[in-house]
Amino acid sequence: SMSHMTEVGLPQPTITTSEGFGGQGSNSFSQFTRFPEFLEVRGVGVNVGAHGWAAGIQLSYGTPDGKIYYKSPNFGVGVPNQFYTVPVGEYIAQVKVTRIERYGWYYESTELVTDKGTVKHFGGNSGAQHHTFAVPAGQRLVGLEGSSGDFLDYLQIVTSPRN
Repeated sequence: SMSHMTEVGLPQPTITTSEGFGGQGSNSFSQFTRFPEFLEVRGVGVNVGAHGWAAGIQLSYGTPDGKIYYKSPNFGVGVPNQFYTVPVGEYIAQVKVTRIERYGWYYESTELVTDKGTVKHFGGNSGAQHHTFAVPAGQRLVGLEGSSGDFLDYLQIVTSPRN
């Protein structure tokens, strides 16, 4: 934990949590970096399950030059089996998700789009409901909040001002 660092008066960046998309799952998760201020999400691992659904997700935190400093816990179900690292000189500008109805609504895909238009898609392609989380101008993606049951059910993105 880095919480002891805040006691000496180090500035903490402001964070903003987006609107949510999905339905409540039984297991909540929250992961975002508030310190140090130069870190952002630079990589994502997704567990794409047997049905082709994006069932779990893990974040890698680093700097725009490509150095990775730490990884989040796994959210949702399973261990990531597909990975994406944001190219140096780019950053995540959008997180697009779809949901599919199978015995209820579940997340089916996750797609990352950088500011330069590079796209990485995880999961299926038949989702009936679509949502785009846009990282606001001048902000950086610093985390995710959401919930899961057997699959990812609900998601919000967490952003912070870019230095």
